[in-house]
Amino acid sequence: MTRHLWLGWRLARQTGYEARLRGALLFVGVLAVTFLALAGAAVPALTAHQHERVAAAALRYAGEDAATAGTDRASVPRGLDGDRLPDRRWGGHVVARTLVAIDPRNSPTWTIPGVDRLPGPGEAVLSPRLAREVQSDEVLGALVSTYTVVGTIGPEGLAAPDELRAVLGVPVTTANLEPVVGAGVAPPQETFTRVGLVVAVLSAVVTTVPAVAFVVLCARLGSRQRRSRLRGLRRLGMSRAAVRTVMVTESAVVAVPGALAGVAAFEAARFLRRVPGTSVSFFPDDLALPVTTTVLVLGAVLLVAAVACAAGVEVDGSRHDRGRVRRGGVLRDLGLLSVGLVLLLVGPAALSGGVTTALAMWTAIGLVALGAARASSWIGATACRGAARTVRRPGWFVGLRLASGEPGTPARVTALLAALVVGVAASVAFLSLLTGGVNARGGAPGSSVVAVSDHGRILDDDAVGSVDGVVVSVSVVDLEGDQDAVPAVTAVTCDELRTLLSAALDGCDEVTPTWLSRSGEPTTVSTSTSVTTPDGRELDLPPASSTLAAGGTDLVEGMLFVPALPDPPTGAARRYLVRIDGDAPAVLAAIVSRAPTASFDFGSGVAADTDSREYTGEISALVAAFVVAGFIAWLGLLTSVLGETAARRSQLGGLRVIGAPRSALAQAHVAAVATPVVAVTLVAVALGWVVTLRMWSLDDRVAVTPVLWVVLVTAGLATAALTALTTLPAALRAGPTLRGSRRP
Repeated sequence: MTRHLWLGWRLARQTGYEARLRGALLFVGVLAVTFLALAGAAVPALTAHQHERVAAAALRYAGEDAATAGTDRASVPRGLDGDRLPDRRWGGHVVARTLVAIDPRNSPTWTIPGVDRLPGPGEAVLSPRLAREVQSDEVLGALVSTYTVVGTIGPEGLAAPDELRAVLGVPVTTANLEPVVGAGVAPPQETFTRVGLVVAVLSAVVTTVPAVAFVVLCARLGSRQRRSRLRGLRRLGMSRAAVRTVMVTESAVVAVPGALAGVAAFEAARFLRRVPGTSVSFFPDDLALPVTTTVLVLGAVLLVAAVACAAGVEVDGSRHDRGRVRRGGVLRDLGLLSVGLVLLLVGPAALSGGVTTALAMWTAIGLVALGAARASSWIGATACRGAARTVRRPGWFVGLRLASGEPGTPARVTALLAALVVGVAASVAFLSLLTGGVNARGGAPGSSVVAVSDHGRILDDDAVGSVDGVVVSVSVVDLEGDQDAVPAVTAVTCDELRTLLSAALDGCDEVTPTWLSRSGEPTTVSTSTSVTTPDGRELDLPPASSTLAAGGTDLVEGMLFVPALPDPPTGAARRYLVRIDGDAPAVLAAIVSRAPTASFDFGSGVAADTDSREYTGEISALVAAFVVAGFIAWLGLLTSVLGETAARRSQLGGLRVIGAPRSALAQAHVAAVATPVVAVTLVAVALGWVVTLRMWSLDDRVAVTPVLWVVLVTAGLATAALTALTTLPAALRAGPTLRGSRRP
């Protein structure tokens, strides 16, 4: 055994070009996969630590009776956490807000972790990053424009270093706040929502599969060159087990340092505190892994590399797969793709809907992606054979014929690209559902009508109208009817209403109550025949035929226009209709700065609400996973092409023997590398288009723009070009030349 290990050590120290190439790529591959595996293993601990800090900083509520028993209600601290506030993004940023209302004369003895003292009315304590951003970001600056910043939140009160968090002091008269007795609640048992779990599984799959395939590819690289060496060992009487021991030792000499370098890279990356180029940040201790976990990850990566190395070459050299496309395999692969397409087109429609339909759809998408991956060798070979019939230059012809006859390892790696393209298309369609579908179809217009609900009952007409960007605001009240409540627009003139709705409002007068209808057609909104006004008067409702055409917004559909009605001082929530001109996020942020519990409704103009998108964290995770998977797939393609170029030296060198110039050698290499990648990309994009079209037929909220297809095709062409050009110097090393001749 010692001799076998020593022989493996000696073979790993070879200095030839192919040996160095294989060693360098295996080192980089194991390093990258070890780093990704450790990062994936650290995610649960990172999530748990973040949830613990969020739970520790959360307000602990008490029942109304227990909190106010025997005390002045105004002296009881009250507040709301971010999970009970309207969920919005501010200029694309997620800002976690905590509201506290305390009597400055009777401050509580407790405080929130990371906050030295609770802010009083009109004061704010901000996270370090938010304190920096409000100086330069207009929307975030407007969000805290009415507060005085009195401190910053420490690390123990933040989920991540770059978290945008604010603890805001609001007036004690703010309505709908809950009594608070302290800070700190139990961490949630489930750290993933259902959507988050789906995204986590998708992210793990799209990164793990290419990563493992890359390690296998690197471990098997150079198998053709090593075959003759292994045959020699067998002829010397060495057993199969001994030969495999030599092979594994040879790879382990490079793989073990690569794995250790991956551990060192992960430990160093922990102290970066953020993922470069993204908004993802973390505290170094959150990613600390136990030694046992690190050892298990190292063992798993090295085991995969060892198994791939031992199984990568026929020890006896009796048979070796040259990558030829066999007819039976093609029929099987195309059959799998056909089954996936048939299930995609027929399966969901045959089911009753719900979970079963979704399961059938995603199963069909998985079969389509798998079928495209398995058929990628046939697609590339067929494209090369067809192109070879049309070219006239010897270099192009030889390269295409080589790629069609022996697709080799690069053709197998393009299978990852095919599956990745189909997966990207389906995931983008899925993400458009997460973002509400309609939001993906258009941008924000210059002017829009918004309904504002002030749940804290802080705003009044003057406060809303004084916000920069608010053209006009009108009050909306619920009048008590003899059957049900009737929403009414009050205390407004016809001119103000015309400005609000951008409509002519023919027939409007400031005396007669009238129904508002988007189209001007009669509408029935209430079964009441009369209502009681805030000042106690009884008012008969007009007939349904008495309507005014309200124009393009449906927010006033079915409301009653009562010009002279006063605004009542109390209610469940004060509501206003406002017309915003200009940057809607900044205007809404300024309103929330005055009324932190306010919520908004854009009605049919929801496309203007560019900050109402949900699941931004999940979307970022999925997009990051696809970026990582795409990079690994390209790195794997590059690795396989480099190895295949070395394996085809003698074939490409034949062009040099007959006196062909270096340009012919370059043409052969580019044709053999780029043509299959381009062909597989185009077919995969077409399949992705079919998948998204079917998803749209099942749910019209799916919105995939042509930009996606342009990006995917461009990425495929760029991958083909970069791979061919990057590996071209290795191809030009092919020899030999005729004896005595000079290299061109």
